[in-house]
Amino acid sequence: MASTTKIMTALIALEYLDLEKEIEVDDRAIGIDGSSIYLEKGEIMTAESLIYSLMLRSANDAAEALAYRISGSIEDFCRLMNERAVSLGLSDTSFKNPHGLDAK
Repeated sequence: MASTTKIMTALIALEYLDLEKEIEVDDRAIGIDGSSIYLEKGEIMTAESLIYSLMLRSANDAAEALAYRISGSIEDFCRLMNERAVSLGLSDTSFKNPHGLDAK
């Protein structure tokens, strides 16, 4: 499930961000459980680097950094993910976060 979620996160990021866009990591993306690239407060990375980290390292912190940059909140980002899923005909799909870790 996490890999499928990360594919959707990458798709949204590719649709909304210029790959060369520099992104300052949001404090809320620091210290996320599971796979990580250990982002630090105030670190600046390109969208491309975060997407590669998301897909190649399965980095949950990169997933959240992208979500916060695109939508400002996890909830709003998941709304985009779910809308995109519906547009692809995925009627039984529901995303709760950008990385696929268990949701409450």
